[in-house]
Amino acid sequence: MRKRNWKLNVYLSHEERDRLMELSSKVGLPYAVVIRELIMSFEPKEKPPAEFYELLNYVRRTGNILNQIATKMHYWGYVEDVNFLRKTVNNLQQLVIDIREHYLLAEKKDKDNVI
Repeated sequence: MRKRNWKLNVYLSHEERDRLMELSSKVGLPYAVVIRELIMSFEPKEKPPAEFYELLNYVRRTGNILNQIATKMHYWGYVEDVNFLRKTVNNLQQLVIDIREHYLLAEKKDKDNVI
């Protein structure tokens, strides 16, 4: 069953339409998502450049490689405390999550800015 059952048709002026199109392209989301976020008092964040995603993938791949190295070293008996290496990998994965949250997820507006 649909989560959203209400369809809404809205008439906009050319200026309002242009502003909605501009905002939608900046954040990289469809119009409907932008409107829903604004209604729920979230401020959509501007979409980062492609380099951001490349760097994020580089950090993620580095974490995967470290995890593989830790597994092999432990298997061969070179590392007695594999938990330290796994903790480092987990911290790296948490860093990726924190970066994504900070740069990609919309933030709730404070109470004073609500319409």
